[in-house]
Amino acid sequence: MPLRIFIVEDKPAIQRLLAEALEEGIENCTVVGWAASESEAVQAMRAVEWDIALVDLFLEQGSGAGVLAAFKERSPRKHMYVVTNHGSLSIRQECATLGVDAVFDRSKELDALLDRVRDVSRALAGR
Repeated sequence: MPLRIFIVEDKPAIQRLLAEALEEGIENCTVVGWAASESEAVQAMRAVEWDIALVDLFLEQGSGAGVLAAFKERSPRKHMYVVTNHGSLSIRQECATLGVDAVFDRSKELDALLDRVRDVSRALAGR
């Protein structure tokens, strides 16, 4: 079964960049959906099966923090990562209180994000 990823990002160019990096850089990985707003993301993520959600904090409508809060209580098999250009310590601390598994600064830590996703993919394949 492929690793299923949901992307919450309001900028189509960034959404495409993430989807391409994931699907080209990680074997057996598929993007199962994406949403541009908080309400759209929460609704869509409740309707589709996903293993990893990549969430931007700053959306045109609502916020990524609202998405994170909606899924704070989730199966330990579901991972939520924040992908942002605002990876300050205070942002990272706020995300930790919302149950985020990790925060990645997309301008500096894209390779680290891909490594983490590969680790999850390997763990799922080993079950």
